[in-house]
Amino acid sequence: MRRGASSFVIRGSGAVQTVDEIGGIFVKSVGGSPIYLRDVASIGLDGRDAIGHFRTRRSGRSGLRGIVLMRRGENPSRVLANVKDAIDELNATGLPPGMRIEVFYDRQALVDGTLATVMHSVSIGVLLVLLVLILFLGRPPLALIVAATIPFSLCFALVLMWLTNIPIGLLSIGAIDFGIIVDGAIIMAEYLAHRLGKHERGIPVEVEIRAAANEMQRSTLYSVAMVIVAYLPLLSLRSIEGLLFRPMA
Repeated sequence: MRRGASSFVIRGSGAVQTVDEIGGIFVKSVGGSPIYLRDVASIGLDGRDAIGHFRTRRSGRSGLRGIVLMRRGENPSRVLANVKDAIDELNATGLPPGMRIEVFYDRQALVDGTLATVMHSVSIGVLLVLLVLILFLGRPPLALIVAATIPFSLCFALVLMWLTNIPIGLLSIGAIDFGIIVDGAIIMAEYLAHRLGKHERGIPVEVEIRAAANEMQRSTLYSVAMVIVAYLPLLSLRSIEGLLFRPMA
């Protein structure tokens, strides 16, 4: 509502629908004559107040902010790549002159940082296990054979997770105890080394290894079974706890 050089903004909820209805609003009565709003002010449409705008970082001019939401179960890296391609396409051909989409927060930095942290934790864990194996077994080739069970075990676990629709949690994968994974292999490898150290000539090595494996299979089975039983309760977790600990189990 404007009067002379002054302007007033009136906000409220009412039954008026048009500008003419606003002008017909009764103000007061003077000498028995009704005074309406159109008699004391010029009424017309004006620009709407901007809601949700903000100042851009580079130019300092007003802009609009948008958020891209990722659907559950999608790959963040693939989604971010597709979003960047769409932004480049819009900036090149799909926006009016003078308008441009600029990214002010990118989740890719978080994804890359998490992947780097997990890879660092996994690498350090495998290296420490390998060094301990070399120290206690005393034979680097034997330690490498035992350590080779780590990637095979992880691949087997990932296949089972894919078949049972358990999402891979980077935090829980990075917290896996690799010492538990090689537990059964250590028992078998140590006994094989002991038997081969007393190997008699004339007996094929394959026969000696098969005999040693048959003797230790029960002990190895019990050792691994105890670890499995201890981790089974983690598979029953749900919600946030399940996302963190079920992949590790």
